Amino acid sequence: MPTNELTATTLADLSVVASHPSWRGFTLHSLVIVAMYRCAACGRSSDSLQVASQEGGEELLCPRCFGHLVRTEQRSLPAWITDHIRPSRTNQSIHSGTSPI
Repeated sequence: MPTNELTATTLADLSVVASHPSWRGFTLHSLVIVAMYRCAACGRSSDSLQVASQEGGEELLCPRCFGHLVRTEQRSLPAWITDHIRPSRTNQSIHSGTSPI
């Protein structure tokens, strides 16, 4: 029986062309082909040529959630992200980073 749910994809399952420098514990990856996955932060199904991942983790973030992290000026993540990503590691990464602006 078909389902509308996407199987969770980890970074190890994807063909990465390039990984961009880490920012606050997150890395943006450019992919060889469009990947279909569920974002670990917002829970939405996504398909894109770029994904973000947290250092040391396999969960994927969609470009929209990663963009929100980049635009945010504060040193803490919004609750809707910290509720879905390992909070202790996320807070540690955020507080040790520097502002990209």
